[in-house]
Amino acid sequence: MFYVERDGNAGQYQKWERGQPYENKVKFPHHKLIYVSPQNATQWSKWWYAADRHHQDLYNYQWSSTEIGGRRLESVTRSYLIPRDEFEAGDPAPGAAMRLTPTSVFGSYGATDFVLAHSKQSRAPQELDSLYVAVDRVWVRRCVTESLGWDDATSGILTKRSTLYYRGEVVLSQYGIQRTVEWLFANPQNPFWGLSIDGVVTDGEKLNCDWYVIEEREVIPGGLESSSSGGGGSSYGRLIRQYGDEDEMYWPPILANGDWWFKPITYFVDQTRTTTFTRDSIRFELVNPAYHGPTRLTVAQYWSKTPVALPQVVKMMPKAIVHDGANYDFKLEPTLHGSVYLEDKIGTKDPKIAIGDYSDTYPATNYTTWPGGPDDPPMIVGTKQQPFRGGYMITISTAERPDCYVP
Repeated sequence: MFYVERDGNAGQYQKWERGQPYENKVKFPHHKLIYVSPQNATQWSKWWYAADRHHQDLYNYQWSSTEIGGRRLESVTRSYLIPRDEFEAGDPAPGAAMRLTPTSVFGSYGATDFVLAHSKQSRAPQELDSLYVAVDRVWVRRCVTESLGWDDATSGILTKRSTLYYRGEVVLSQYGIQRTVEWLFANPQNPFWGLSIDGVVTDGEKLNCDWYVIEEREVIPGGLESSSSGGGGSSYGRLIRQYGDEDEMYWPPILANGDWWFKPITYFVDQTRTTTFTRDSIRFELVNPAYHGPTRLTVAQYWSKTPVALPQVVKMMPKAIVHDGANYDFKLEPTLHGSVYLEDKIGTKDPKIAIGDYSDTYPATNYTTWPGGPDDPPMIVGTKQQPFRGGYMITISTAERPDCYVP
């Protein structure tokens, strides 16, 4: 920009128009008249000429920080002089990406690292005001902010994440439709908001006419890292934690096929011991006697947004075998056993018991051996479901077979 002093009384200088080109087009081919100062006491005035700067981004940047809704962000302020006939209010719109020039300064940033926060129009200097508009544009560097907090109830870290969005920005694709941030705020009943099946609460705040913040906070650890389908991959919900424990348990004795045998016993009919008869006596020696003592447990805790169907608790139901027959007469304590068929027939030589078939079958118990082995399904010995942070906490306890088990 430069000025030329001229006599306002001279005929050729009595008429002029802003924007008219400088007369020496060879020396200053792009300069145009922008302002003529009032004449001074000697009748001279200053004729100001300026040329548009088309690459202002190369040099007009100033690092600073800007606050949006109480959040202070790294920012770059650029000041422009724009010809009035080229200026359009609202262009560029909030959220538009900044040109990363000069590359020597901004070449390491991504294409959308800096977006327009707001523009401020002001009056240009007196010499420029008639043809130019002064504009300050503030570009902020957006980033997702996070906070981490220890949670005693779950022994994990709960994450809270805040993301800034500008008006018109698409937040997600839902049912094949692009949802903008302002549409989501206008529809608070949309399932985007509230508690998800992954244990994440989504809420938000409209900071001003152009900017919004959406906050996601976990009610259980790990929810923000889950897939949108959620659930944690278990029918009980999302696994929160798993730990070992110990409890007193009763493991009933086991009756196996090889645990009993028959021993013949001779009886005398008369006092002279001349007449006898023989009966078999059943003897038992359990390889797996009962065990009552400490048992290793694994406790798993899950979180579900809705109630779940709890698994069935394993209950070993031992049964006693009581036989009052011909050859055999005995009572066996409750055991786990398979189906037992006891053949008990009496012939005509027994002096006391009438001829007949006294055989019997004793059905198998619900378990024939101790469950909870390494190749068995988990032996569930305890379940609990209770309300917890907008959903439900499900606790499943499984037991491990004692080491005293004999296969």
